[in-house]
Amino acid sequence: MTNISPASSTTFARPASAPDADQIVRPGEDRAAAPRREGDRVELSNRARIIAQLRDLPAVRTEVVDRVRGEIAAGRYITDDRVDLAIDALVEELRFDAPGRA
Repeated sequence: MTNISPASSTTFARPASAPDADQIVRPGEDRAAAPRREGDRVELSNRARIIAQLRDLPAVRTEVVDRVRGEIAAGRYITDDRVDLAIDALVEELRFDAPGRA
């Protein structure tokens, strides 16, 4: 193991980056009087705000589930209009997935 260099007492660590000039407090200066940089700011887009609100919603909307269960039990959930919508959506999906279509 001759490729290991000996520890030296003359090796000094140095900071990864130098401080900004406005952060240096010189001898005799008051730290409170030293100029300060503005703090960081975060600006959220409307989209980010909406996503944050959506995260606060419950995972399952129990009132909708309960309503649909009641409609199914009463025989009112499957209507001709809903069947027609489902068929139309299926036909569109099959058209889109057909070979040669993009």
